[in-house]
Amino acid sequence: MKQFNRQATRMSVKIVVPYLVAGGAWILLSDRFVAATFQDVAVVTAIQTYKGWFYVAMSGLLGYLLSHRYLSRLLLSSHELEESHGAVMESQRAMETLLSNLPGNGMAYRYKVGPVWDMVYVSAGCLALTGYEQSDLLGCGRVRYRDLILPEDVAHAGRTIDSALAGGGAFHCEYRIRAKDGKERWVWEQGRGVYGNNGTVVAVEGYVFDVSEQRRLKEELRGAERLRHVGEAASTIIHDIKNQMQVIRGHVDLYRMAAKGEREIRLCNLIDSQVNSMLSMSRELLDYARGEIALDRNRVDMHNLLQRLLETYEPTFEREGIGLVLEWRQEGAGAAELDVDEGRIMRALMNLIGNAREAVRAGGRISLRGYASDSGVEIQVQDDGPGIPERIREVLFDPFVTCGKAEGTGLGLAITKKIIEAHGGEIAFETKTGVGTTFSIRLPRENGTVARKNFDRETALAE
Repeated sequence: MKQFNRQATRMSVKIVVPYLVAGGAWILLSDRFVAATFQDVAVVTAIQTYKGWFYVAMSGLLGYLLSHRYLSRLLLSSHELEESHGAVMESQRAMETLLSNLPGNGMAYRYKVGPVWDMVYVSAGCLALTGYEQSDLLGCGRVRYRDLILPEDVAHAGRTIDSALAGGGAFHCEYRIRAKDGKERWVWEQGRGVYGNNGTVVAVEGYVFDVSEQRRLKEELRGAERLRHVGEAASTIIHDIKNQMQVIRGHVDLYRMAAKGEREIRLCNLIDSQVNSMLSMSRELLDYARGEIALDRNRVDMHNLLQRLLETYEPTFEREGIGLVLEWRQEGAGAAELDVDEGRIMRALMNLIGNAREAVRAGGRISLRGYASDSGVEIQVQDDGPGIPERIREVLFDPFVTCGKAEGTGLGLAITKKIIEAHGGEIAFETKTGVGTTFSIRLPRENGTVARKNFDRETALAE
């Protein structure tokens, strides 16, 4: 601004000084000429009048020429500035249109370097990516983009960006953000620094893409590869242990033949059933890896099945200080009987009971509840453990998802869900941090959905 003021002063001086010199010289010289030439007062007065009008005319002509010259320049500069501004606006509009039509959910950005990463520009794609409008993210708007990054990912993203800026190169990194709707999204960011005259970074420009779907597909491919290895391992296991299991069965049969009491026979039957369970587990892994569940349906008394589970686990749970109780209700005779694959349903329930056992501590309690009606059977497995972590609730039934198990494979619930759905049933869970978890299995009497029954609950999960 000071530079413009000095330039305007110089231009004004260039105009005024010549005008003053010319005007003073005209007045001085013309007065002397008139006084020396004419003696008549009336003639002198008339000449002075004409001289005044001549001076006014020449001043007007000079003013016109000067003002025309500088106003022409000013108007030309104004027109050029307007055209330049229009070109900039058109370029910005074209750039915004280009960025808005890029494939995928993403946004371009520019932010000032500082402790809070204040955005000075974000493209319209920010709405689809984050759920926030442009005005929400710019400057001191409602939210800062950095605050959307999950706390556990902020340090990694910051180190990656700072390292690249220090070296003067571009950067790219992946991290998670929490959008306005509360959902986590994986994003991929690429950008580079904008450097000032002294070589310091003054801003960062780049682009952020939503790569959640790509990450999901990558995880599915990785899961499919792991399932292939699981299938190969299960096939090997079945082949290797089949003969050993037959030896165990043979000795159990001999011991059963020599048994003298009902208790010994019951123990032999229990060992035999566990051998079958081990073989069944291996076959289930193989079937799951192949993506197929073949059912061998038979008429099964579900109440009796739950009682056998109780008898199997009760001695072990007593030694560990864990309470195990069974509650059963049914409407009408024969309501407990369903056409199911007994071995697979048993395995599914054993997975749920095993998970509950991992969750509760000594002094804890696990409840098995069953309700049979004309439409089918609902079974609940409830524990009073710490609850399922929120971060895995949405993917709990996905393969290889596990938490809190030193030796867990993450396949138990995935296989359980597959078994229940193969029977035309449903599985769901309710959990509350610090209170416990309830898994509910609903098996239809025929193909269809079982009407859900609300059981009276004795824990803090009760409504």
